[in-house]
Amino acid sequence: KFPEDPTRDFIKRVIGLPGETLEYKNQRVFINGMPLVEPYAHYQLPASGEGNSGDPRVQYGPVTIPDGHYFMMGDNRDDSQDSRYWGFLPASYVKGRALFIYWSFGGGTSDGTWRGAGAKLRELANTALGFLTKTRWTRTLHLPS
Repeated sequence: KFPEDPTRDFIKRVIGLPGETLEYKNQRVFINGMPLVEPYAHYQLPASGEGNSGDPRVQYGPVTIPDGHYFMMGDNRDDSQDSRYWGFLPASYVKGRALFIYWSFGGGTSDGTWRGAGAKLRELANTALGFLTKTRWTRTLHLPS
């Protein structure tokens, strides 16, 4: 469940477990000081170095994950609403495991905020026009790793 609106479902990856210390820097996740190998992570922006710009897409933590909670991240790391923004996810909000990736689109999808009919039409046009070129075919119809 999406923590800011539990009536909505989001699919995110469990990255950190209760009691673990997590840090994210230079496009790498560290759990208890050890780098996490993440072949599924996708980045649109180049790595920007070690500096802390205040942007959680660049650097986050270190934080210790509290009991009864998880740290969640989306695979599209530069464009993902995840625990870097809304905090730890209560274990009771986890509904299940994703079965397969039915479609993976790299074209800047909506965050769900209504911005008017014109914005929605532009978004639909972007998706339709970019279907062939922005679909990440190597991920589409595959099992999550």
